[in-house]
Amino acid sequence: MKTLIIHLLITISITTISYAQNLNAELENTTYKIKSNKNVTPHFIKEVQNRNTPNHAKHFENLASQWGIQQVSKYDKPKKSFNATFKSDKGQIAVTYDKNGKLIAAEEEFKNIALPKHVIQFIYNKHRGWTVTGNIYSVSYHRNKLLKILYEVQLKKGYLNKSVQLNIDTIY
Repeated sequence: MKTLIIHLLITISITTISYAQNLNAELENTTYKIKSNKNVTPHFIKEVQNRNTPNHAKHFENLASQWGIQQVSKYDKPKKSFNATFKSDKGQIAVTYDKNGKLIAAEEEFKNIALPKHVIQFIYNKHRGWTVTGNIYSVSYHRNKLLKILYEVQLKKGYLNKSVQLNIDTIY
């Protein structure tokens, strides 16, 4: 078992976590210890993470992929799906879990996060002379089907500005 300790500003909203109750919780500056089995990688992680995934997003994806299962094991099993939102100063990931705690949908968006080195090199090779001034990393995932992973990168060259969208699969 591996323990991941994540120190991030996290706000969590949980709806319908037990039989007839609605529970809403907001936790800030919280440390979560997530235990995961090294031999089992959730389908969500297999779909959304590769070498083009920024570390900031990976931390949240790993947390979100395990959190629902741990909540179901700690509390009464809910009768229907429930939601959680994990936030930082750079963005958020909003997820939906089924009644067993399995992540079934996620929408994430992070702004101005550190890009992997080879992603920056790819951008500079395709847009010589331009400087990266900002970025947005977004993922949309639903029921074991990856819908999109995109980078939107803002570039500047002198007085010129442009925005470029990159599908994560086109970055090599």
